Amino acid sequence: MFDRAASGTAGTDITFSESMRIDSSGNVGIGTSSPNAYTNWRVLTINGTNGGELDFETNGTNTSQIFGDVNALYLSRPTTGFVAVMTANTER
Repeated sequence: MFDRAASGTAGTDITFSESMRIDSSGNVGIGTSSPNAYTNWRVLTINGTNGGELDFETNGTNTSQIFGDVNALYLSRPTTGFVAVMTANTER
């Protein structure tokens, strides 16, 4: 379990909030204390108020994203380039 605390004043109590949990099976939850679990799979659960997103960066620049909300699943390439789907090392 990973906790975070808001900044505070010296000498006062600090309240910690859970940010991320890795359960005993290796499933990871961000924004949830109970990550999803499926038999024989390792799962990353991202629970946000408006959805969840994975950002991929190269040298600190956001190069692509996968995100979802109640409406759709999105694949995004905010920089120049294209989105490719590959199987067996061949673009499809």
